[in-house]
Amino acid sequence: MNLESKKVQVDALSDNQEIMDGLVIDRLNKDIKDAVKDITKPEVRYLVKLYYAVQKNRIKISNQLSRYSQNQKPCRYFNWQLKQFEKVERQIRAAMDVYSKCSNLGIWMRSICGVGPVTASGFLSHIDWTRVHHAGSIWIYGGLDPSVKWEKGKKRPYNADFKTLCWKQCDVFQKYKNKDTDFYGGFIEKRKKYEQAKNLRGDYKDQAYKVLNNLQAYNRSFSDENMKKLKAGQLTDGIIQLRAFRWTAKLFISHIYDVYHIVQGKEPPIPYVLVYDPENQGHTVKDYIKPPNLELAKQLALESQEPKPKPKKKKLNIIKK
Repeated sequence: MNLESKKVQVDALSDNQEIMDGLVIDRLNKDIKDAVKDITKPEVRYLVKLYYAVQKNRIKISNQLSRYSQNQKPCRYFNWQLKQFEKVERQIRAAMDVYSKCSNLGIWMRSICGVGPVTASGFLSHIDWTRVHHAGSIWIYGGLDPSVKWEKGKKRPYNADFKTLCWKQCDVFQKYKNKDTDFYGGFIEKRKKYEQAKNLRGDYKDQAYKVLNNLQAYNRSFSDENMKKLKAGQLTDGIIQLRAFRWTAKLFISHIYDVYHIVQGKEPPIPYVLVYDPENQGHTVKDYIKPPNLELAKQLALESQEPKPKPKKKKLNIIKK
């Protein structure tokens, strides 16, 4: 048997294996959906983190394969590994799709433009409602409160995975900003313009100098153009972008906090800043931004309160002799 015929056999076996893998994956998906109903929050957090790790590696291999020219043939292992990563992504996404729809809060989150099964499951699994007293509690947990400092030698005062999840969600919101159903992407753009105007006025001069003086401490480096901005007392475009992301993430979390109460048939607490305004910034009820798809949240609350019909008892057919 020559080398060419051996190669044809290997290719045929590879194709058959892919078909078998597809059938097995389909069978596993049904089992996964049944198993997800009993999954714990720590397990969901692990799967969400694993999903993004696999996604990152899948993108790396895909970029590596795209570098090959038409005359160059990539290593067959790279193609095989790429397909394995794609399968794992699909499996986790399918499991998170079921998990995120097991609660009314998750159903509401999934109705929002840009919120997928993985990010929705991430928010559901990270937030411990027994320890949440107000929306600010979740902000602190996600590292979104700039007043909370991480002091040297002390434990990190926030959850790094949850903070990363917030940034990823805001990044998706921005990508969907031009869609008709978008909600949060528009707020990112509005906040960015607001931050840029303040930056040009020199309102962030002290913060720019602080970043400049702490480059070594933060282990950061900037381009020559950004260094000129910092020396002129202005924050870089990247920092302005993150400020807009942080504001929008806090808004999204505030809405999650409100809807958590609404889907239980309760009125959400009035935001603290509308009750007590220590800086006298003139906040009023008119400034309150209502959560999107609020009617859906109320409808879910009504459906939850409706008594479920009792299952009918099956009559046993007893044959009399």
